[in-house]
Amino acid sequence: MSDEQYRKSDFVKKSMRIWAPAAKLFRREHGQEDRTSEQRATLVRDYLIQRLSLKPELTGAMPLSDRPPEQTGDTAWDGISLVLLP
Repeated sequence: MSDEQYRKSDFVKKSMRIWAPAAKLFRREHGQEDRTSEQRATLVRDYLIQRLSLKPELTGAMPLSDRPPEQTGDTAWDGISLVLLP
């Protein structure tokens, strides 16, 4: 699924999510480039799989750059969103 398909999907409209700002999750090292949304998504996914013993085949990541889905009401975002489905 592309990020545009994800943004427009019912999944975005109907799911509960938690938003966490990047500044609280990722440390910036002097001279280090900012991580891309894809790198952040992968880091968080891998961490959660390892830390919470989640099944990798049931755990996904969707990098969205700095544009959250319209349904969130936000116009820009620098962080991650976690969604847990039953």
